[in-house]
Amino acid sequence: SRIERYQLVVKRIYDSNIVQTLIAVSILLNFFMNAAQAEVNPVEPSYEYDLFNIFDNFFTHLFGVELAINLFSNWFWDFVEDGWSVFDLCV
Repeated sequence: SRIERYQLVVKRIYDSNIVQTLIAVSILLNFFMNAAQAEVNPVEPSYEYDLFNIFDNFFTHLFGVELAINLFSNWFWDFVEDGWSVFDLCV
């Protein structure tokens, strides 16, 4: 079907080394931003507080889109049987 063809194309792109590397780099950047936020401990209202909120919202949306793409490209059992995908869903 047309949807299955789109799934295969999206899966090929999603599973590519460049996309997986970008996801890994995004996870690391998010970790460092969270560590910096914990170190700075900004108070509301301040520039630092707003900046960390912008980054937090950005990464939340980015990881939400990544999860949706992963779910679409690996629907259903491929997604459920992959431990990392289930972990991603829980986190």
